[in-house]
Amino acid sequence: MDPNRAALKSDAPVYSYNSPASSVVRVLKKGEQVETNLEVIDSGGRWTLVRKRELNKSGFVRSENLDHSPANAAEGGPAPPTGESGSFAPERDAGQ
Repeated sequence: MDPNRAALKSDAPVYSYNSPASSVVRVLKKGEQVETNLEVIDSGGRWTLVRKRELNKSGFVRSENLDHSPANAAEGGPAPPTGESGSFAPERDAGQ
């Protein structure tokens, strides 16, 4: 899973700051890929600062509208390898 990439679970507005009272920068469509940079948790809920690479403009969406599953990392590069343990332990030398 790439914590810096996500896809929209449904159509969602992107706000200029972490409040539904702020202006809407744009509306992202279900399945669109975004870069995620920061999560803010406040009394209004959880918000993630997102950016569309090709637009170079950031804004906030509700965190629950984002899917960080490994399948959604594909647009930003290859999906991370899956291993049995999931650890970062070094591989053993075949000669040992």
